Parts: sequence; C-alpha cells; structure tokens
Amino acid sequence: MKVFDLHGHQEGLLKASGTNGLPQDVPLGDFYKHGVDASVVCAVGDPNSFGLGTNSFSMVEQQLEQILEKSNAQSLKVATTTNELNLVWDSGKTAIFLGVEGGDFIDNLEMVDRLYNLGVRVLAPVHYSDNQFGSIGFHLDGSGPKLATGLSKFGAELITHAQDIGMVIDIAHGSDAMIIDACKIAKKPLLCSHGGLRMSYGSKRFMGDEAAHHFRDNGGLLGIWPCRFGKVGLANQEELVDIILQTIDFLSWGQVGYCTDVNGAPGYLDDYRGLEDTKGLISELAAKSFTEDKLEQYCNSNIIRLFQAWGV
Repeated sequence: MKVFDLHGHQEGLLKASGTNGLPQDVPLGDFYKHGVDASVVCAVGDPNSFGLGTNSFSMVEQQLEQILEKSNAQSLKVATTTNELNLVWDSGKTAIFLGVEGGDFIDNLEMVDRLYNLGVRVLAPVHYSDNQFGSIGFHLDGSGPKLATGLSKFGAELITHAQDIGMVIDIAHGSDAMIIDACKIAKKPLLCSHGGLRMSYGSKRFMGDEAAHHFRDNGGLLGIWPCRFGKVGLANQEELVDIILQTIDFLSWGQVGYCTDVNGAPGYLDDYRGLEDTKGLISELAAKSFTEDKLEQYCNSNIIRLFQAWGV
C-alpha cells in the first residue's frame, strides 16, 4: 500500500524561527522507513511570519534548493508529474513533490511560471497573513481574523493561471470567504492539504459549513489535520479515526486524504506522533471499515487523481 502525505516541510525549517515546543523533526530520508512513499514538501512563502527573513522570491528559491539538496543526499527523488511518480516508486525511492505555502512574495503571474520551472507543483496562496491573493482563516496563534475579505481579483487570476499551467492550488489556511470564492472560480478540484470541517472539530480554525458545502460540490480533496495546538484539535488517535470517518460521510470516499504536516505541525495527539505513526494509523483505519479499495483511495489514489485533473 503506497502512502502519499499531502503536506509537510523539510526538517529544520521552522526550528530556525526559535519556536519552542515543536514536535521532533523527521529527516526527509526517514520518510520511507515510517511508511510514507510520497509527500508534498513545501517551502514557506511568508517567512517573515516566522522571523526567518523577508518575503522574497530569493528566500523561497533558497528553501527549494535546500529541499532538492537534501532529497539528492538522502536517496529521494523529486517528481513533477504523476508519470514520474510511478517511475520513482519503481526505483524503490520516496517521491517528493515541491510546494510553496504562502504566496506573499508573488507580485505577478510570471513569478508563478518561475516557480513552475523550478519544479513547484502545489501552491497555497495564503499561509499566516492576509496578502494580495486573499484573507486567511486564522493567525499563527490560532485566533481568527477580524475581517475576512475573501479572494481578491489577483487571487482569481492566480487560480485561472494555475489551471492553465498545471499547478495545483491548495486553499488550506484560507478564510471561509476565500474558500467559497475559490470554489466558484475553480474548474478543477481544489486541494485543502491540511485542515478539517468545523462541524466535526467545533473550532473556528477549521472550514465552516457553507465553505464545506462549496468545497464538497467542487470535488475538492481534504487532508485531515492530525494536530493539536493548545486546546484546538483532537485528543488522541481514536478521535482522529472518528473524524476521518465523519468527514468521509459528509464529503465522499474520494475527497479525503492522508496528511501529517510533518516538520510544520505545532503539536500532535497524545498517542500519535505524525509521520512516525503512519503505519499504526493505517492499520487502525483498516480495522475500522476501510476496505482495501477505500484505504487505497485515502492513502494515495485520491491525491493522484486530483494531480492528474490539474495536468500534473
């Protein structure tokens, strides 16, 4: 069973911000031994949010170069298409797709083309700050924004352009208003790589009911965020399994995928360490009404199908 993690980061990225209490980093080279065969590994496009530097193209390019260097040094392979993904797997390596989380540094669509030429195939327009594309759903401390303005005109142009060139748009961290606007514009299924439904979590950090209905109708794919931040999030793995099943009941079997937010999560559950407990979580899902076919969808085929819909 191949496992495709929808969202993560390189080791050491957020540690440099000086944030205390983060989970232990997992080197890219250890992904495979923990049961992860592919992952979207993201550079942070709003590094100023973490005190890492200015929001600039060069800062993001530097992060992408670091991911490439670590991948080459640790026998991983960066893929840019789903066809390449199969080739990587046939070679026995872990596949990495490059992503960028936060487009604060992007001034024009030519910069998006430059990212594409660098191998980036997933772009989250917003991260922890409102920007030229739209408004966020929550701040770094978990609090909500005072005013959510939705998707801007430039944000709409970004989605249209990304569809044309084959770069998947990830609306994780977007406000409900932004998600609703994006769903109205997008002609392809959107990705929400790490999140959840407010109706299940009971927290404003997650997608509200109206946005969730639009996301469902768009055919989007949601990676269930298995984390805890203060009092926000789940208590244990049993709750995580229940939330996954609840989300599938509302969306569909084809609209939920596996996510750890490795090396970027503020905290995990009492009995779950994220990527390191991948095999255990999948075993528990297999015991909870996940047939082999349904488990295959959750673990990899849903995200592969979404990538193919975008031309990746």
